[in-house]
Amino acid sequence: MKFWRTCLLALIALGLGAYIYVVERPRIAEESGPDFVLEVEVPLVSALKLRYPGEPEIELERNGGEWRIRRPIDFPADNDVVEGLLRQIAETKAERRIKTADAEPLATYGLDGDGKQARVSITMGGGEHLPDLIVGQTTPVDYSAFARVEGRDEIVVAPLLLHTGVKKSVFDLRDKQMFDVDPTHVTAMEIGVGERTVRIERRGDDWMMVTPLQTPADPDQARALLSSLNAVRALEFYDAPVDGGDGTDSPETTFRATIGDGQQVGFRVGRAVEGPSPGYYLRRDGDGQLVKIDRSIQVQFDKDRSALRDKRLFKCTDSDIAEVRFDRADGAGFAIKKSAAEWVLLPPPGDGTVRQSVAQRIVVGLATLAGNEVASESAETTDQLAVFGLDSPAVEVEVFSQDGSSCGRAAAAIIGADSPSPAHYVKRTDSGLVTTLPAYLYSRLDMRRDDLIAARTDEPTKAPAP
Repeated sequence: MKFWRTCLLALIALGLGAYIYVVERPRIAEESGPDFVLEVEVPLVSALKLRYPGEPEIELERNGGEWRIRRPIDFPADNDVVEGLLRQIAETKAERRIKTADAEPLATYGLDGDGKQARVSITMGGGEHLPDLIVGQTTPVDYSAFARVEGRDEIVVAPLLLHTGVKKSVFDLRDKQMFDVDPTHVTAMEIGVGERTVRIERRGDDWMMVTPLQTPADPDQARALLSSLNAVRALEFYDAPVDGGDGTDSPETTFRATIGDGQQVGFRVGRAVEGPSPGYYLRRDGDGQLVKIDRSIQVQFDKDRSALRDKRLFKCTDSDIAEVRFDRADGAGFAIKKSAAEWVLLPPPGDGTVRQSVAQRIVVGLATLAGNEVASESAETTDQLAVFGLDSPAVEVEVFSQDGSSCGRAAAAIIGADSPSPAHYVKRTDSGLVTTLPAYLYSRLDMRRDDLIAARTDEPTKAPAP
């Protein structure tokens, strides 16, 4: 009898254990998980409606991964803002739940009707409509807010972040990036108005200015323009004419980029917008959308031919430079040359050693050296060069790449060296373009042999590890 009783109890215990493991364990695990206010799978959401007291309803729709506002306007939406709003809703956890029978009337919490703060309607990809989320007023204490899910017999106390984050204006939801252009697909750019128009065209990896003159264009300036184009963001939208006009009919600044397939994108900058948040009016080509932009955009696109032409003195990267020759008018010329892992001085420094850090700084500085303001576009004759002291330059510097080809030769001179404000000029010897240089940049060319020589105890001869 005792044996059968023991077996029976063991079977009951095993059955109870199996029941707990198969049935109760998942339920307990589920109930002990995060207590979300509303279960939302954000990637599967296809549509969203936002209703705020006294304001037009906002409808958004996802199409192919991109969100678009459908009401009260038809306009691309800011994907990051919409997705952020949905994630915030999906990740909001209940701090406390109050059964309706134990609560005051819904109006007490601002949860009657569409709610004091917002009503959010979410539609999933298969057409399923989730219960509306209604957000009411804030709690008197504890930095929380009241909310409810329609159809559920309870009131939820949620973090205050839900209350503040769920309120979005049409401006908040609009895509404020005015242009989205792949820079590698742009084949040409035009800047300016009338006679001030400058056109540059892509030629392989380089850019060429074709209007108003034929000359290489500055690739760094071209890249900066394309980067600035995609950075243009609206500070305010205008869907109706503005008082006093926007000035885009007679703009001071225009920009147009041609894409590889022949498509063109661009804009016109009009008059300044005054007030506590100043800026400029900008009208986008194509759809004519008028917006306000930051004042810095006007500066970024206010480029003339002087700013856009290529004023680099040496056309190679610092890693490609193998030799630099300094020919000085005072007869103290020298050269530095890469030998294995270090720079050597020619002629050799005698008892001293080559300061590797200085040699490397010289190479890096020359690789990025470019003229400043254009002083002359066609200084070729001796008389023309003499105006800038370049008929007998103080120094000429030539840079060579690893394959032995020249990256360029530049001549530099100073006018008024003994005056309080001397002028520094420089030009590539194969061009008539003369530009100014600030004194600190001129010093990159006006190097002396002794600048690279140190006593043997000063520093090691090996170049520092990269």
